[in-house]
Amino acid sequence: AWGSTSKTNLHKIQTKQNHVIRLMFFATLSGKNTDSALPLLNILEMLTVVNVYRLHALKFIHALHKGVLPELFNHFFQNASNVHNYNTRYAAKQNLHKFRVKTNTGKQMISFMAIDLWQELPYNFKDLNQFAFSKSVKNHILSQQYQT
Repeated sequence: AWGSTSKTNLHKIQTKQNHVIRLMFFATLSGKNTDSALPLLNILEMLTVVNVYRLHALKFIHALHKGVLPELFNHFFQNASNVHNYNTRYAAKQNLHKFRVKTNTGKQMISFMAIDLWQELPYNFKDLNQFAFSKSVKNHILSQQYQT
């Protein structure tokens, strides 16, 4: 739930994480020459706050995809293959149907945000078991984090 809160709240948490990482490495904490925390996070193979949210949202979708979540969550998402009577490339990649949402509150819900994350995920990750999925996705997110 904390991942869908306002960006200012996430920014505050990220700032604290950056501060702690800089303290751990005795890096410059303030001023013009403040060291970036991202390379330090990458050394420790730690995810940023936003990437932790992305990882857990993807793990949630994967558990739904594998059918291990309670039935309560089945109405949150619908497979794209169930929407059309014909096969599409989008549905063939095991993507989820993206509902139309008009409000910003709706766009911050996990049932909306996680669909984009699931769609961006490489196709071969989607059929892995839970342990392999979690490890592969974390490494995938870390590799993207290295590039920024």
